[in-house]
Amino acid sequence: MSQFNAHRQVVGLLVTGIGLAHFAFPKSFDPINQLAFPKRPRRYTYINGGIETVLGLTMMTPAARGAYKVIGFGYACHMLGNLVRARVSAGR
Repeated sequence: MSQFNAHRQVVGLLVTGIGLAHFAFPKSFDPINQLAFPKRPRRYTYINGGIETVLGLTMMTPAARGAYKVIGFGYACHMLGNLVRARVSAGR
């Protein structure tokens, strides 16, 4: 295994672990999710945990490695878009 692949495996494992931690310790993630999803932070704690789990698993799966770029980009857009929307709505 090359150093790049080993690094991707470690990062994928960390992302998967963080995703699963959303389900084990949701109270720890609710304040973060409340910034972008003020009405239902717990719901989005679970949704984002699921997305992060899938993202981490695709990073570690050779056949799905191309998909993690698409999932990661979509997830970043999802989070940033909702954060901006929540901040703009709060300013009204």
